[in-house]
Amino acid sequence: MPVDGRRADSVGGGNGAAASDHVNVEMMAAYVDGTTSADERATVHRHVADCARCREALSDLALSIAEERGAPPATVVEPFRRRRWIVGAASGLAAAAALVLAVLGWQALRGSNPATPDLQPLIVAVAALPTRPVEGRLSANFPYAAPPPLTRGSATSDASPEVRVAAGELESAARQGAEPPVLWAAAIARLTTADATGAVTLLEEATRREPSNAAMLSDLAAAYHARGRAGGSTADLDEALRAADRALQTEPRHPAALFNRALALEALQRADAATAWRAFLDVEPDSQWSAEARRRLDGTR
Repeated sequence: MPVDGRRADSVGGGNGAAASDHVNVEMMAAYVDGTTSADERATVHRHVADCARCREALSDLALSIAEERGAPPATVVEPFRRRRWIVGAASGLAAAAALVLAVLGWQALRGSNPATPDLQPLIVAVAALPTRPVEGRLSANFPYAAPPPLTRGSATSDASPEVRVAAGELESAARQGAEPPVLWAAAIARLTTADATGAVTLLEEATRREPSNAAMLSDLAAAYHARGRAGGSTADLDEALRAADRALQTEPRHPAALFNRALALEALQRADAATAWRAFLDVEPDSQWSAEARRRLDGTR
């Protein structure tokens, strides 16, 4: 699949696949450099989500270009195949790799339930925003971004048109079916458009029907936290803590649930918030999320 017909060697080759079935090298290089169009990026994301060969090639290409350019330290990139941490990728390269990781993370998360709607377009759209949608950590594995500024009262959405379109498609799916995975995806869409109350409603129903789903419960904690912070509601923050605890009963080392639990304790000004942040760091010591956790422990955020 040279995405737009550009002539270049394909990375696909083997396994009986025709070269045209894969992303070509020229397109991969343009993707890594951030010079592809929005449609081309979306096409690449869709392909690498299902093609291990192109996924590995894209990771290797991003890594080799970063090393060749000797970019100053900016962030951390984890190649898909080499599975070792590399420091010093240029921010554009890191963003590309992080975005692919996020898409693949959601694909893996929904793999246990193929009925879960595809969040890939929403993940891609949200990745272009300067901050993440909510202060909590969503299980959909959006690329890391700084937390949004705290605003009290009725939240207003600064979501881009791309986020609104992707979120609208997920909400439309929820109107047509009420299975827990569909409600879950629609709830995440609500959170990206500053509708924490709507997200809480959908996730309460989803977790009522799947009470042991740690990812859903962790997202419920993030939704309650968002609503509690916006409205100054201690009751909502208590519910956020309760939902995170329920998630951890099922999966004691669930990173997002541990992060959201610590966040709720911090918002409640509980003395054991520091212990909760350390518990998260024990599970995930080396990531941008852990860097934020350390800042919160230091009181610098």
